[in-house]
Amino acid sequence: MMTITITLPNELYEQLLATAERENRPVDEIAIAGIAREVGPSESSPVQLTREEEKRLIQEAMPGRIWTDEDVSQLFPWLDEHPMTEEEIDEILASLPILDPPLSQTIIQMRDEERY
Repeated sequence: MMTITITLPNELYEQLLATAERENRPVDEIAIAGIAREVGPSESSPVQLTREEEKRLIQEAMPGRIWTDEDVSQLFPWLDEHPMTEEEIDEILASLPILDPPLSQTIIQMRDEERY
């Protein structure tokens, strides 16, 4: 990740602060989302996210709506009695379709579109 310093007009800065407070999100997150919308997707091929990165992005996009691993363990304790082997997990994951764009990106875009 890179760091930049920008100078904003006072009115825009106040709007940024108000939006961050209203949405209970960090100021830099709001600014990055705005810049990302303005710049648009890069023309390079998308980076394939790991399963953990994908889960983290989905949980960030839909807080409180997606169960964590701890939630699942508490609600379904019998699932831990016979966990899948690594080979079974790999086989299931290999059989899933590749989503382009990734599901997390689609969810985040849908969430952003709902705001406007």
